[in-house]
Amino acid sequence: MKALSDVTGSQNIFPPEVLCEIFWHLDSHGLLAAKLTCRSFYDATRSRQFWYRFIGSFELMRGGSKIDRPLERFTVLDLERWVIRRLRAYESWFLDSPLSFRVRQFQYSPKAGIYQAELLPGGRWLLTTTPCGQFFAYDLDAPGIEPQPLFGFGEYCDEEEMHENLTSFSIWVDSSREILSFRAVICGWWGPVAEGHLNKTQIYEATLEGDGQKFRSTGTPLYTSWTHGDDKSSVAISDKYLAEVWTVENGMGGFRPVLLVCQYDMAGEVRSSQLEARVELVTTEILYHIHIIDDCIVVAGYTFIEVYTISQIQNLGKQQKLSPLHRLQFSLTSHIRRLVQPFSYQGFLWMIFVTHREDIRVMRLALTTSDCPLEVTLGCDSPDWDRLARPTYFNQTVTVSLHYQTIHVLAYSWDKDLTERHFHVNHYQLPERDHRWGHPSIVGADATTGRIVLLCRSQKLYVILDTE
Repeated sequence: MKALSDVTGSQNIFPPEVLCEIFWHLDSHGLLAAKLTCRSFYDATRSRQFWYRFIGSFELMRGGSKIDRPLERFTVLDLERWVIRRLRAYESWFLDSPLSFRVRQFQYSPKAGIYQAELLPGGRWLLTTTPCGQFFAYDLDAPGIEPQPLFGFGEYCDEEEMHENLTSFSIWVDSSREILSFRAVICGWWGPVAEGHLNKTQIYEATLEGDGQKFRSTGTPLYTSWTHGDDKSSVAISDKYLAEVWTVENGMGGFRPVLLVCQYDMAGEVRSSQLEARVELVTTEILYHIHIIDDCIVVAGYTFIEVYTISQIQNLGKQQKLSPLHRLQFSLTSHIRRLVQPFSYQGFLWMIFVTHREDIRVMRLALTTSDCPLEVTLGCDSPDWDRLARPTYFNQTVTVSLHYQTIHVLAYSWDKDLTERHFHVNHYQLPERDHRWGHPSIVGADATTGRIVLLCRSQKLYVILDTE
């Protein structure tokens, strides 16, 4: 039998569809080895269409990685590097390949500090905001990482004097766009924090392109609203709906949450009359999560989750109570500690959350009917479970924790019926940490690019871990 290295010459001995099928079953090392040892494979990899097939598969994965610029701007070598990087991340995070990281770090410069940081889908862009509501983007693939101002309300303010100016924000990523585009709703107090202060809500839009030079964002808000008094505890946005949870007095010395849903008008600053509903929630518990997913609105506290649909709310008059499509109740001993952004997948609404007992649970709910949900607990029967530290960051595909010098990466997947569940744990011993790191927190992890981002607030420092 001839070795691959003996098969040379200009004639391809395999048709393209066979080459693609063979490549599809190779790991990253095998793919590169085949390219270097067989002329047929080498010629195939010089075709853009060959790499497009891999890219399409990554984008179809649950929580998959989004292309960071139009495909026509990629060279063939760019496409190859994009695929190889994601294959290596998959092998290290989901399979048994050793986990190894390249460590980088950089200082962040906004003077007013960091209110919150979030790694955007695709793992390339880090979105940060200051306490006074100014937003910045960092291109983590750029040779020199510098903050790019995007949008925000208010002028520069001292962190200690106006640390509660920004109260909450939420983003919606437009998955239909070829490049990364998102809208952000930001809420905050305007003026002194006292009785009679104004609550301000604004919506902005931004587009980030992967060449590291184009940052298109709206300098003025697409939408603005003002309200008096009351406290806004949470907010969510989609392509056309805005949902807010307010804490208002109930007239008896207590407080109750109210859900306000409207269809915002991108052309001006007036709420649209097509949909504006005020839903009185049954609970007296403070809500700390609200999300809009397709036609559903999810609100959650520590001991409950409620799911409403836009169609339900459209048929509701103002100031009326509404029975949720789903209501899930949890005991005080197993209440929700953290909830991942819910998502729709294969025709269902999916939720992942960590309980007070550190269990990671997955729940599947019907999008249009009140059928009983399916729920399973991930990983508790794994021999590696006891080795895991308390999860400090998790999303649709992975949970990451940092315990002393060890990074724990827990990757999971499941089928539509939750009968087949896969759970994989990998560990990485960090090199001796720089003393400036202090006690870093994990602000982002992207499984498809194999990137983890740490924030060291005491030294205004970010640490980037890239899978090698």
